[in-house]
Amino acid sequence: MLGTGARMSFGTDWPVSILHPMEGIGVAVTRTVDDGPTEAWLSEECLTTPQALRIYTAGASYQAGAEGHRGVVAPGSIADLVWLAENPFRIAPKDLASVRVQGTWLAGGRTY
Repeated sequence: MLGTGARMSFGTDWPVSILHPMEGIGVAVTRTVDDGPTEAWLSEECLTTPQALRIYTAGASYQAGAEGHRGVVAPGSIADLVWLAENPFRIAPKDLASVRVQGTWLAGGRTY
């Protein structure tokens, strides 16, 4: 889909999706799940970590009609942020699913 220029969004509010976003990002990048085969399913469809994170953030913001002020860290945007225990850009894709959340902020206020 990315190759066609289609806008994509990922989320955790669908009954068949994984509830922890980092697990969903891990699946998007590796195309594997913990209880499944070790080889990637449709490996040509694996995303990069930056692509998966952008789709989970800016992509979901676009889908919600909040593009430009949510889903990005930029001046004038609403500060919805997550603090991760590890830098997802510096770890192996297979480890993305295990990255834990240290804190969250919604509109600049700490929620966790």
